[in-house]
Amino acid sequence: CRSLAEEVTAKILNRLNRPVIATSEERLLPGAEDYPHSAADLKHRCQGIADRLGYTPAQIRAAWELHGARTETALTAHPASGVLAGVDLPLALARYAIRAEWARTLDDLVERRLMLLYHHRLGEETLRQLAQILVEEGTISPDQAAAQVQACVSRLQTHFGKQVRTNS
Repeated sequence: CRSLAEEVTAKILNRLNRPVIATSEERLLPGAEDYPHSAADLKHRCQGIADRLGYTPAQIRAAWELHGARTETALTAHPASGVLAGVDLPLALARYAIRAEWARTLDDLVERRLMLLYHHRLGEETLRQLAQILVEEGTISPDQAAAQVQACVSRLQTHFGKQVRTNS
């Protein structure tokens, strides 16, 4: 994304006869700030977050893969208890994706924000749970939830060859 943004910006600035005065080449990716230096440091950091927030280290590690050093911030910004069925990802990350990252559809949550497209245990129960959170957040209406679940299952199969488990 960064490379694409820089390329597009350079082309636009060139057309406007303006110079590129800065790039993001040296800027850390979000979540890379204060990143642990070793696997042991990372394990210790995840354990500390798990202890403070009441999650398992595995659940924190799954969240860490999405948010890096910003994991604790993401989990506490919009607290929600529990985890997503079948995938053990904290529910708070779904609420964070909706409120802070502007996820508006089930497809967006599954494919981009929570990266569940790649989770081998993704099931319809998980999708229904996410659709319900979208309803609770006022992003979709209750009558859209079931249709979004079915459309997501179909899209994952058609576009990515992903089989969604029927029971999680």
